[in-house]
Amino acid sequence: MVEGVGYWVSTTYSSKEPKLAWYIRECEKRKREFNRLNTPTFHDDNEIQLQEYEQRKEKVITRLENTSIEELRKATISVLKEHGHLISKPTSGNPREWKQTLRAMVYQEIYGNEPQ
Repeated sequence: MVEGVGYWVSTTYSSKEPKLAWYIRECEKRKREFNRLNTPTFHDDNEIQLQEYEQRKEKVITRLENTSIEELRKATISVLKEHGHLISKPTSGNPREWKQTLRAMVYQEIYGNEPQ
């Protein structure tokens, strides 16, 4: 980095005697830029978490769609009996169209803590 800064100072300033402050200022600037570019941002973390969430959600929906209607109906009735005051009834038989809370509770009722 120092070598690159030396070249930069010699091409940027016309003085025959370069000042140490020029070197230091440019080194600090390059170091800040390097750190900024190599530090993961909060946005990157959110994007990764959102992608992981969407993948898990899709796995749950697919698994529920592949579950028999009888088993879905039985689990839904059980969940609504226990938590009907907290969640709304499904408007269709398609788990993809259900509210997230109902979908999660029915999945938990059927599969428990099995890995997705």
